[in-house]
Amino acid sequence: MQTYNKLALILWMMIVSMASFADDDFQKSFEAFAKDNQNSMQGFVNNLDQEFVQMLEQNWAEFQAMPPLKRDKAPKPKVAPRYTPHINETHKKQSALVEEIPFVAIEKLSTSTEVLHGLGIFDFYGHTINLPTIEVSPVKSVSQESLSRFWLAQSEFDNVGIIEQLTSLKHKLALSDWACWQLIQGYLSSLNLASNERQAMAWFLLTKLGYKVKVAYDSDDIVLLAAFEQTAYEMTYFVINGVRYYQINGHKLKGVKTYHGEYSDNNEALNLAFDKTLKTKIEPRARHISYHWDNENIELSIPYDVQRVQYLRTIPQLDLEFYFRAPIDGITLNAFKQQLLPKLKGSQEQNINHLLSLIHQAFPYAIDELQFGEENYLLFEETLHYQASDCEDRSILFAGLVKHLLKTQVIGLDYPGHIAAGVVIKGAYQVADPTFIGAALGDVMPNYLKTIPVQIIF
Repeated sequence: MQTYNKLALILWMMIVSMASFADDDFQKSFEAFAKDNQNSMQGFVNNLDQEFVQMLEQNWAEFQAMPPLKRDKAPKPKVAPRYTPHINETHKKQSALVEEIPFVAIEKLSTSTEVLHGLGIFDFYGHTINLPTIEVSPVKSVSQESLSRFWLAQSEFDNVGIIEQLTSLKHKLALSDWACWQLIQGYLSSLNLASNERQAMAWFLLTKLGYKVKVAYDSDDIVLLAAFEQTAYEMTYFVINGVRYYQINGHKLKGVKTYHGEYSDNNEALNLAFDKTLKTKIEPRARHISYHWDNENIELSIPYDVQRVQYLRTIPQLDLEFYFRAPIDGITLNAFKQQLLPKLKGSQEQNINHLLSLIHQAFPYAIDELQFGEENYLLFEETLHYQASDCEDRSILFAGLVKHLLKTQVIGLDYPGHIAAGVVIKGAYQVADPTFIGAALGDVMPNYLKTIPVQIIF
């Protein structure tokens, strides 16, 4: 489709360059060309749909669900250990040379999908979205034949308007691929469709928007599968033609039937990286931080966007490097710069210990299983929102503060069952552990003194 558009544009430029028209003649010629081009494009799309339906009518294959991937099977401590000087005073501090990476400032963002009234009106992370209703073909049974007929019938309806409006909203609200999926879920929920039609229509819209997704079914349920650019954890997935397709909605199924091919070679996997999320309608809330440092009681009130936190909660769990490198929302980062940065007046080591002490004192520790019932890595703003945090959450928070306030390179340190940070000083890291309560720069938990961690460089 992209190739066709380019050829059409080149053809039109050749026509313009070779002919000299009066203004009226030029306008009439352009309108005629545009109409002809639109008709040709529609024919191109129709041919693509027809080829896709022919493929759907072929035999679908059975695929077995793969067990969700686990990031770290080693158990985490249920209680944050405390630094004990007489145990730690004689140990050698861990350090190692790391790759020198120049500091790059993270770009600030300018700063729940709920059905309001039905009929295309719904709340999308603070924005009231009003989209037109569309004609949706019925899915009369859970079967290959029914889903093939659905696509054929749906492709014959006028879907251009809704595709254009969804594309426009994607750009207007700076939606990531996952946020676009959330938008479609909110829209389809507002239409009060039956479950089968909602799943099938999500498949249709996501495919038309250029995403690599598949519809699948077992004897009772229709579900939607999507390919991701990143590895996702704690999600059921199916391997189809060597590609992981994760189940993104519907009941968890042990086995499904689906097709092998793709709608178009141009359709792409969803990119779940956090460098792009969405523009919410900001709903500020503040985390009150109280701690003691250098004979001073310090109070901070750091705002964050609740709507953004609600969105972040929906994203599948990824590898830790994506959390360490994720941008921090502007209202939160600016508040830290205004309130905390003036208090960081010591040496580099003193300022690092200041930030460690802040997290040790002001952020309660709890493992994810107690707070969420499952493993759940938190981004910077999420750690401000939720009552407690575990080792990786605290390390991500600490790393963000070191990078943005101290302009110092920091890395993640991955131990079995534990995450800490490493601050890079003169080409080598020194351990900085936001979970080792009372510890200073260079102090390592006794259990990990002889363990060389994996470096997470971002």
